[in-house]
Amino acid sequence: MKVGVIYLVIQIMWKLRISQTAQTQKKDPYKYLEQYGYIKSVSDLESYAHSADEAIRKFQRYAKLPVTGRMDSATQRKLTGPRCGAQDFRPTTTTSVAAFAINGIPVLSYRDMRRRKRYVQQGSKWKKQTLTWSLHSYPTHYVSLSRADVDRTLNKAFRMWQSVAQLNFRKLSSNREADIIVLFGRAYHNDPYRFDGRGGTLAHAFYPGSNTGFAGDIHFDDDETWSLNGAQDTTDLFWTSLHEIGHAIGLEHSEKRNAIMWPWFEGYQAGLTLRQDDISGIQSIYGARSGDTTCPATNEQKPKVSSICNYGNFNDVIYHKASCTTYIFSGYYMWRMNNEKQASNHERISTKFHGLPGYIDAAYSRSDGSIVFFKNDRYWIYDRNFRRIKSSSRLSNFIKNSRATGLDRIDAAMVWDGNSRVYFFRRDKYWRYNEERKEIDPGYPRSASTWRGVKSPIDGVFTWKNRRSFFLKGTDIIKFNNHKFSVQKGRPIKKFIRNC
Repeated sequence: MKVGVIYLVIQIMWKLRISQTAQTQKKDPYKYLEQYGYIKSVSDLESYAHSADEAIRKFQRYAKLPVTGRMDSATQRKLTGPRCGAQDFRPTTTTSVAAFAINGIPVLSYRDMRRRKRYVQQGSKWKKQTLTWSLHSYPTHYVSLSRADVDRTLNKAFRMWQSVAQLNFRKLSSNREADIIVLFGRAYHNDPYRFDGRGGTLAHAFYPGSNTGFAGDIHFDDDETWSLNGAQDTTDLFWTSLHEIGHAIGLEHSEKRNAIMWPWFEGYQAGLTLRQDDISGIQSIYGARSGDTTCPATNEQKPKVSSICNYGNFNDVIYHKASCTTYIFSGYYMWRMNNEKQASNHERISTKFHGLPGYIDAAYSRSDGSIVFFKNDRYWIYDRNFRRIKSSSRLSNFIKNSRATGLDRIDAAMVWDGNSRVYFFRRDKYWRYNEERKEIDPGYPRSASTWRGVKSPIDGVFTWKNRRSFFLKGTDIIKFNNHKFSVQKGRPIKKFIRNC
C-alpha cells in the first residue's frame, strides 16, 4: 500500500514537473525565435540582450511590427500568439527528410527563389492531379461544432484550393492509404513535433510527397478550442484548414498580411476566401484550372505580317493579364500581341500611355492590372485602363532604399510567379522589392548568375500567360523554367511571334 502511494506521488510530481517545464518553454519568446527559424539555437546565443537583436529585428520586419530590436511586449505577444507551426525561415544546413516537417522545417518558399529551387530538387511537389484525404479524429474542445460541421469545413477548404489550381481532392472513409491524413492530436502525437498546449502553435502540416510517412499530412492541436462562428477565445477551424492545406500541397508562408498563408491567426473573418497571393503561388506549381482566366472578346484583326518583323532590338516586354495582351516596346513604338501570338502593327507608345516617353528601360504589370514603367532614375504608373495615376517621379520615391542598395537605374523588372514578388535587374545583379514597405529586401543585391543560364546584362524580363518567365536580350527571347530554375531554350523573338 505504501509503495503504491509513493509511486502515485512520484507520478504526480513528474507530471507537474513536465507541465511546469512546458509552460516555462512556452512563455520563453526566445524559444519561439528558434522554433520559427529566426535563430539556429538559443544555446548559440552569447546573450539574449545582444546576440538576438538582429533576429528580433528580422522577426519584427516579417510580422509587420515596429522594428526596435528589443523584445518588447508587442513582439512577445506576436511570438507566443496563435499561429501555424511552420518556420518562417528555413535553416540551410538541414537535410534529413524527417526534418522537413512543418513544425520544424517549412514547406515550399515563395519568398526566396533558392528555396524554391531546393524544394523542386527534393521532389516535394505532388506528382499527380487527384489527391485523396481522410479524417481520423475529431476535436475534443469546441464551441457549436458538430462532427458533420468538421467534415463540411474540411471539404469546403479542399474545394476552395481545387477551384483555382489543376488539382482534385477526393475524401476516403478513414483510409490510411490516403495521400493526406488529417487528425487532431495533443502534445506528443506520434510525430517528431510536439504541440505546445493551448495558444502558440495551432497546427502543422508536412511536405507533399509520395504517399509515404507523414508526407502531406495535417495535424491540428487538440488542446485548442475550435469553432466556426468566431466565438470568444476560440480558433477558427476554416482558416486553419485552408492554411494547412496550402502547406500540404506545397506553399510556404507569405509575407502579405491579407494572404491565407500569412502565419498568424488574427481572429475570425466572415466570408473567408483565397487571396491573389495564395492563388498565384499555387498556380505557379500546378497551373491554373482550365477556364480560370477569361480573356475579353475582341474582333480586332491582326495583320498577316506584323511590322514588328522589320525591327531589331527591343527595350522591354510586359504581359498585361487583365487584358490578356502582351506589349512589346522599341524606341517610341510598341506592338500589342494576343494570346495566340499574333502581333499588331506598330503604334506610338504615347497613343496608349499618354505622357510616357520612348526608350523605356523596364516595366512590370501588377496583380491589380496597373503597370509601372521605369526610365533612367524616373518612374510612371498607369492603372488597368491605362490612365496615368503617377506622373514622372524619382526612383528614390518608389524605392526608399534604392541608393543604399546601389540601385540607381533598372534594366528589367518582373513579378516572378515563383513567389509573386517583384524583381529588378541591373547589369550583373538583381534585387527583390517589397511593394508594401517600398524597400529592397535585406540581403540584396545578389549575383544575377543565380538565374542559371541567363547572361547579363538583360534588356527585359516578363512572365507570360503560362506562368513561364522569359528574358529578353537583344533580338532573342529566352524561356526560363521556373521549376528547374534554369534556362530552357532561347530563340529570336520573331520566331516567338506567329505572324512574322
